[in-house]
Amino acid sequence: MVRSCHLDTCPVGIATQRPELRAKFAGTPDSVEAYLLFVAEEIRRLLAQLGLRTFAAAVGRSDLLRAKEATDRRASSLTLRPLLERPRGSEPQSAAGFAGETPLHAEGGELGLRLAENAAPALEEPRILDVSYRGGCARASRAQPVRASARS
Repeated sequence: MVRSCHLDTCPVGIATQRPELRAKFAGTPDSVEAYLLFVAEEIRRLLAQLGLRTFAAAVGRSDLLRAKEATDRRASSLTLRPLLERPRGSEPQSAAGFAGETPLHAEGGELGLRLAENAAPALEEPRILDVSYRGGCARASRAQPVRASARS
């Protein structure tokens, strides 16, 4: 499987805006739309069978999961029960195990806060940051420059 579509280099021409790559895609926008509508309808049907209306309602609902009976020796050695159990104290039909996207909290006192603040741009877009911290730290004699980068 090729994993380069998000880089605008999709080898089959589906997920790109580059004309030379789009020419490789033999389908039509209507066929892509029909496929995605089919997938959406299948998801709606499966969620309805579970008594749910949205993906969000399914998040955290480990009570709806069932492990398949393992037929392979290696697969039967795995214990999935801890993955399927509800968190302690949670209600059976709630998303107690899901908190959404929580903001990152810097750890490490003042230096951690400074590092988190300075590294934030690397989390937002691909870029390399060169930051250094000298002084104001209990271990200032061992302070080293920090290089942070985010890659997609």
